[in-house]
Amino acid sequence: MLGALEKRDAALAASLLVHHIDHIEADLDLRPASGLGLREAVASE
Repeated sequence: MLGALEKRDAALAASLLVHHIDHIEADLDLRPASGLGLREAVASE
């Protein structure tokens, strides 16, 4: 993407950025976590 920006190719830079964001979005795990939260895990009794 840096090369596209250096060449001032806005269309290519935008396309590469969208591809990058799509890749990151595909790897996200947005399921609710199970088990104790951090606060509960470290709370003193």
